[in-house]
Amino acid sequence: SMEDVIVFGDGNNDISAFECAGISVAMKNACLKLKELATIIADYHDKDGVAFTLMDLFKLKHCFLWYRKKIWKNIVYNVLFIERKH
Repeated sequence: SMEDVIVFGDGNNDISAFECAGISVAMKNACLKLKELATIIADYHDKDGVAFTLMDLFKLKHCFLWYRKKIWKNIVYNVLFIERKH
């Protein structure tokens, strides 16, 4: 369900996703409207804000994160992969 979804964003194009997701995370550089809708404000993306937020949410001490671009029906998606370090 959408209550199980975590959304990260920084711009006006992310507002509709923020209104649907169970947890919405605005990056520190996000627009004001997004910050108002967010349940969490994360550090900047280039300061590993996504990684540290996921580590906090899932109680991880170490993890590897990597992004991969996926194209489906001519839409480019940024897919985040998380792997727990043992």
